[in-house]
Amino acid sequence: MRRLAQVFFPFLLYLGKIKAIATCDKECNFISNITETTSIQLPDNSTKWNATFQNGSNVHLSGNDSISGPHPGVQYLVYFKNGTKICCKYIFTKPSPVFDIKAENITTKTLDLKWENNDTNALNNTYRIHIDGPGHLRNITSSTTYVQIIQLDPGTLYRFEIYAQVGDNKTEGEPKGIEVYTKPSPVYDIKAESITTKTLELRWENNDTNAVNYTYRIHIDGPSHWHNITSNTTYVRVIQLDPGTLYRFEIYAQVGDNKTEGDPNGTDVYTKPSPVFDIKAENITTKTLDLKWENNDTNAVNYTYRIHIGGPGPLRNITSNTTYVRVIQLDPGTLYRFEIYAQVGDNKTEGDPKGTEVYTSKYIKLRDVMYITLLHKEII
Repeated sequence: MRRLAQVFFPFLLYLGKIKAIATCDKECNFISNITETTSIQLPDNSTKWNATFQNGSNVHLSGNDSISGPHPGVQYLVYFKNGTKICCKYIFTKPSPVFDIKAENITTKTLDLKWENNDTNALNNTYRIHIDGPGHLRNITSSTTYVQIIQLDPGTLYRFEIYAQVGDNKTEGEPKGIEVYTKPSPVYDIKAESITTKTLELRWENNDTNAVNYTYRIHIDGPSHWHNITSNTTYVRVIQLDPGTLYRFEIYAQVGDNKTEGDPNGTDVYTKPSPVFDIKAENITTKTLDLKWENNDTNAVNYTYRIHIGGPGPLRNITSNTTYVRVIQLDPGTLYRFEIYAQVGDNKTEGDPKGTEVYTSKYIKLRDVMYITLLHKEII
């Protein structure tokens, strides 16, 4: 009957390449490549064998069919005895699995992977990195415990499994892996619409393949406070703003339970100033009058005002940096419509108007006649 001899390597090993000092004069061709724990069928009358390290030192044998205490990722020279004939085989044990895998410097299309391996022979290891993403599988290799991975898709989940290899990469350890999302691409074409004194709508675009699964964090920065809101679409309505105030809105695309965030793109927007109130027309003459009004917005000190003058002649506009203006070049006894618009931000953002209708005086008042007469006499 044939007898079965077993060589046991009971743990995982790092990849390694160590030149053997001991030489194998006659290789056992009947034995295939073995790693870790392997059963070896020997010819008849194979009653015992021994094993040495690659440097020739002996390995402890346990009974007739096992080796105890091998190192991971190391080459052994194993001798088999078949009756009076002896043959040998170079065998690599498995490298240990890598550990402490870290993904760093993550961008939309690249990332760095780093890991650890503390096998004695790890300096000579190589590593196979298996990349599994939605659409394709591929493998890359590294001779160190670091690799930069390129040609990835934005906002996409990848599984990276790292295998330590030894012996011309023929002996491979068990894998350890990590799942990583790449960064989503920044949003673009941000638009602020439907702007009021306290609300506005933001819209933007993102054309990543996986954008349908994104959420968005909108960071709102105002003069007195900042806060964040989120949206599951490329639209959000922002509320509880202050009138006539400059806000900075920065939008971050997020993926993977919002743990992976892309770089932001933003826009600066003024809310509308509040309409003026309590408009008064004073000191009305045939050709002039004074307009005064109120505005109690917090930022009103920075407002300018456009006064639109509507009458029977051409329409015109005048401006004022205060809540007062003197209107001239009017016609006597004429109805005018004055509409006042508060403006902010280089006058590009304009509030809703409030107005008043006023008649100029039809006749010159007696005191005006007396003043003109006296002035005429002084000139003469």
